[in-house]
Amino acid sequence: FCSYKKFYTSLLEWILSKPGTVAGKVFDRINGCLDDVLSEKGTLSISDERFGKVQWPFEEYAYLSVIYESDRFFSEISDFLKAFDIDEKIFESLLEFQKNILKNPFAQDFSFECSYNFAEYFNNLLNGRKATLVNEAQTVSVAVRKFDNWEMFAKIVAWYGRKDSNSTYIKTALSEKKE
Repeated sequence: FCSYKKFYTSLLEWILSKPGTVAGKVFDRINGCLDDVLSEKGTLSISDERFGKVQWPFEEYAYLSVIYESDRFFSEISDFLKAFDIDEKIFESLLEFQKNILKNPFAQDFSFECSYNFAEYFNNLLNGRKATLVNEAQTVSVAVRKFDNWEMFAKIVAWYGRKDSNSTYIKTALSEKKE
């Protein structure tokens, strides 16, 4: 694996070289707002009608934009992530886990198969406990809260809940070993 600094420096370079991607467009929009702040014409927030008439902090806008186009985002970012020589089985399983574990406003209760104990692993890490990644088939079940529209989702999940780690289903996901 690489260092934290190398990963995020590489990610920034990738985003800057891919302005047409979801991440590239989000970064460009935020960068434009920062330019406005420097010229005393803007604030450290951004509005987007898709998510209501709210001025969003940049990180919440970025999260919502990624969720809004999550299929495209994951397709694009996987090319970047593959450059880090992650074991292919772990990579594919983790990417699928990440796609499923991010909250989505229109999701129904669901289950998905996973080759590793990611739900337990990440829950342990989030709660300050020792975590060991184990290669064992799991069924992960998720009960979701449904939202009527993007504006309500943005308000409840990003605005009220993001700082409490409510942007994913990790806290409520139940995983069982497959027999």
